[in-house]
Amino acid sequence: MIPRLLLAAFLVCAVLPAAQNAPNPLDQAEVSIRVRDGRWVDREVTRFAAAYGGDLVAMRSELARVLYRSRSFDGIDLGRPSVIAWRKGRSPLIVVIPISDRGKFLDSFGVVDAGEPPLVRVGERDGTVIYRQNQPGGEWEYRLLVAANTAFLTRSVEECRQLATSVGSLVAEPFGAPVEATLRGSGLLNPHIPGTDWMSALPALPIDLAEINKVPGLLPQAWQDLSSQVAAITLTAQSGAQGDLRLTARLTAKPETPLAGWIPTQRPSAERLAGQLRSPATALLISGRLSFQGQFERWAFEQADTLRTAAAARWNETADGAFRGLCTLLERCGAWSLSVERSGPGLLQLWAVEHPRAVEVVQYVATIVGVLQGVEPDTARVLDRDATSLAVPGGTSILVAGDRHAVRLDDRGAKRALAAAGEAVKRLETTGGLDAEPALVSLWMDLALAWNAPIPAEQERADPVIVRAALRPAGAASLEFIADLPIARLGVLLGRLNKILRND
Repeated sequence: MIPRLLLAAFLVCAVLPAAQNAPNPLDQAEVSIRVRDGRWVDREVTRFAAAYGGDLVAMRSELARVLYRSRSFDGIDLGRPSVIAWRKGRSPLIVVIPISDRGKFLDSFGVVDAGEPPLVRVGERDGTVIYRQNQPGGEWEYRLLVAANTAFLTRSVEECRQLATSVGSLVAEPFGAPVEATLRGSGLLNPHIPGTDWMSALPALPIDLAEINKVPGLLPQAWQDLSSQVAAITLTAQSGAQGDLRLTARLTAKPETPLAGWIPTQRPSAERLAGQLRSPATALLISGRLSFQGQFERWAFEQADTLRTAAAARWNETADGAFRGLCTLLERCGAWSLSVERSGPGLLQLWAVEHPRAVEVVQYVATIVGVLQGVEPDTARVLDRDATSLAVPGGTSILVAGDRHAVRLDDRGAKRALAAAGEAVKRLETTGGLDAEPALVSLWMDLALAWNAPIPAEQERADPVIVRAALRPAGAASLEFIADLPIARLGVLLGRLNKILRND
């Protein structure tokens, strides 16, 4: 009897750890979206719809598509957490969704993003519901298992059972953000994030990247170089102060990378540039101060061949020397800013960099802009200072050095480049107010001005919709970017823009 009991005990001990350590398909996820509180999501979309003046049913349906891959919230238990995720390979979607009504959920589930092949329910087998999706490389198959009032979707029956064993019924996390997305691995470079079609439908921000657009591949290469040093990026949405929607992006560096070594050297500071340059016409203002520790100069030198290719025969020894000289100077720059103002029918975009050798910075920038844009610099006067004028596509660029700042003013249709550059130099000589809280980078934006909300027939200007954000260190190897959006005001503004577009 005793040997049999010992044998039984041995078998139990052998089997239980195997069940507890079953492979979890979610460990392979490179993009995941966790909804901890679906009721919070429902409340926020209801609040936004009331301000927007739109169809609440349609908006709830869109959120159900993005967060649950469903046509509606029918059959979903919004009071329990859920996860949708993507990994590499065939049939990449993984789903864990709590349900309250199996039939209603199955009738609703299977919605995909615009442009994707439909997810088609074709039958049931082995205790699972079968879905198929046609792809250019062949048909993908998914299996959906319902267990413990939870729907588990993966690429096979075995994985559904592994997922159910590993995850079980997700437990409520009252102190976590209501919505959280995580990107890692190749998900950082080409993330499959549902709902990005919403972003493309929004009006564009009035930022002109100028010469950067003349160098194809520069920004993608910069992000590829940076993302190779990133362990993960986490995005969260939750309620902020005064009824705002708080969005947070947290970047965590991989250990023993240059990025992991750079982050601890950064010191948030309060800068005066924002107070000096902000005006009633300001639509957007970004300012900050970073300590590059040699990283910028090293990376920029590696991009020289990319610039030579973009400029072709125009790139010569003078341009190469100017580029290298500028990189060396910017490595040791002080505070910097980028601001955009609405001026009559046009835009004024202002770049300012605090530097003791501002005259040299301006000279180098003028040379590089002329080469990349294919235009000849011309001399000009701003106040009592020598300046450079360039007739670039879309307007005029003025480059001038103040007492402590290098200034570039891009006039895009405002037709007052020299006067605006002079005003900027004067403002930079004033004291200016400090930002409320120290940060590495601060952002202030009025979306009503940024999107150039037109004045409708009733001649009432759109109310300001102010977005504030800041980038700060968050621990030894992380950076955190926090933005507060006035969701109700944003809904009113977007509703107004939509109404005007429909009337047009």
